[in-house]
Amino acid sequence: MQKKLATYAVLTLVLLAVFQVYLVTAYPVFRNDDSPETTTVSYTLGIAHPPGYPLFTLAGKIFTLIPVASQGFRMNIFAGFLSILVLLVTYFILIKNLQMIFEQKNTAFCLGGMLALAFSYIFWNLGTGAKGGIYIFNLLFLSLCTYYVFRLFNKFGHKYIYMIFYIYGLSLSHHWPNSIVLAPVFLYFVYRHREKMKTGNWLLTAAFFAAGLTPYIYLPIRAMGNTAFKMGYPVGVKNFLGFIALLDYHALKEAAPDRYFFQMKAAVLFLIKNYSAFVILALPGTYIIYKKSKKTFYYYTAVFLFTVVSVVVLFNKANRLLIWMIDNYLMPAAYIILFFIVTGAVFTMNKIQTEKKKIKYASAAVMILLLAFMAAVNFRKNDGSRDYVLYDYGHNILKTMEPGSFYLPEGDYNSMPLYYIRNIEHDGMDIGFEPIGFFAYPWAVRDFALKYGGISLICGDFRYCVKSIIDNFIDKSSIYRTAYFDLVPNNNGFYPETQKGVLLKMVKYFEKISTAIYDEYSYRGIYRESVRDIMNLNIMSEYINAMFGQGNICLSSGNPDGAISLYRKALLFYNGRPQSLIYYQLALAYQDKGDQRNKMICLEKIKETDPDFWKKYESSGLIYYNK
Repeated sequence: MQKKLATYAVLTLVLLAVFQVYLVTAYPVFRNDDSPETTTVSYTLGIAHPPGYPLFTLAGKIFTLIPVASQGFRMNIFAGFLSILVLLVTYFILIKNLQMIFEQKNTAFCLGGMLALAFSYIFWNLGTGAKGGIYIFNLLFLSLCTYYVFRLFNKFGHKYIYMIFYIYGLSLSHHWPNSIVLAPVFLYFVYRHREKMKTGNWLLTAAFFAAGLTPYIYLPIRAMGNTAFKMGYPVGVKNFLGFIALLDYHALKEAAPDRYFFQMKAAVLFLIKNYSAFVILALPGTYIIYKKSKKTFYYYTAVFLFTVVSVVVLFNKANRLLIWMIDNYLMPAAYIILFFIVTGAVFTMNKIQTEKKKIKYASAAVMILLLAFMAAVNFRKNDGSRDYVLYDYGHNILKTMEPGSFYLPEGDYNSMPLYYIRNIEHDGMDIGFEPIGFFAYPWAVRDFALKYGGISLICGDFRYCVKSIIDNFIDKSSIYRTAYFDLVPNNNGFYPETQKGVLLKMVKYFEKISTAIYDEYSYRGIYRESVRDIMNLNIMSEYINAMFGQGNICLSSGNPDGAISLYRKALLFYNGRPQSLIYYQLALAYQDKGDQRNKMICLEKIKETDPDFWKKYESSGLIYYNK
């Protein structure tokens, strides 16, 4: 008994330590993904984008009431808390796994495996942000189902069947695209034990499964109320089913068969890198699990393969979705690999002869060092504690506009932070705001008309909607749009526009825009290497393009000093792309000032960043010729 209490005490201390690390590395507000929306939905009890995540919304609301830090950080705490629950369940699964394979508990390896999961790249990454909590929540359901599967392996009981299907129902009511692919896995257990199932058992299994789906009731009830924030209108059978089924997600409709190899390669590389060198231990682990417990092997393999195949197929129909999202959807597969790794570690250590204690201790030391190394590497990747990039970008957007302006954004990072800032901080409420993509949905067109009056809009015709809004508001409000304008690709037939900060302003007549707006912006931590992930690099591109565009305006209007200032600011936001064009324009600005020395320095810089940029040779040759 005392040994058991001591084990649980150590387990508790380890989990608390991991939770502390997650809090230290969590984002102060939100990261550059759907986290602003996720937080806003829980805070306002609104409707998230399809499939709605009702269970996560309701559970997250509890954490928004914690009286610490920002609302965004509170939801990050929620993600960390869910991670700890997954780790706890995983510990007990590992105990049962090792008992089944080796007939021993080996708590040290179970704790080590738990830590390997905690400090693996993707699990840690998801556990420090609100949006990541959605995928962690899904993993919690999978881990609980796996726990009861092991109970079922040891001894049949109807209650285990009921729990598996209740939990699986909850996972479908949370994020069904990541769970539906595992339906054959769990249906197999009913089929396998069909002879032990009577009519009452079948009915109870169905009832428990249906009970797991009940959180969906929240969506139509809340949508019919006075919802402060919603990303859909799931009222009525057709709308509700369409919302749940993601029928409005145009990004998922375009097939791309030629991308199968690319997607599979990305998935394999991610799964190999996620656990660092530990992934090697999965090979002996796979062998011994197959040899000792084929039912365990088939369960793990089925979950792994169904997940990987579904992700590759899904993302082949999602060309617009970024590669980083594949990692999130592959989390269940990465989770399964852990059990192969831990089993392989125990098998390897058991193979080392007991009398060769030095080798055994050395092997254990190597595993500990590998764990510490993996944690250190992933700490650098997942430390979001100083990442204010998207939060500050949202406030910088608001600083750009005059009170009473109207903003037509496109692209998640141009609109997501405003969901949070407007609905939670109540800043920028005087700004008219409607993402262009919303005009694809009848509910959004209807809501816009109710909010702003009888403006002529055509659902799905983005160009017509934008033109109609500009025509209606240009005389009474300043109209702004983002430079990213994929849905309305050109400006023909609209009013002239000019660069103002990170936005483009629609104007009837020429308007001289001051460059001082860039000095009012906040750039906290944006130059740090740790915040330069793929999403934040997109925001840096927005700053670069804005400064470059407004610098060109200064240059063409006889203000070389203003152009030089903006070009040099843009160069500070290096995002991995060639800087040759900025340096070339900077050289032209110095030319206008008659500063041949600095012009030559800029042309030499082009040689370092882009040797094939031909214009530098022409300009450099003229300077040498004149000398």
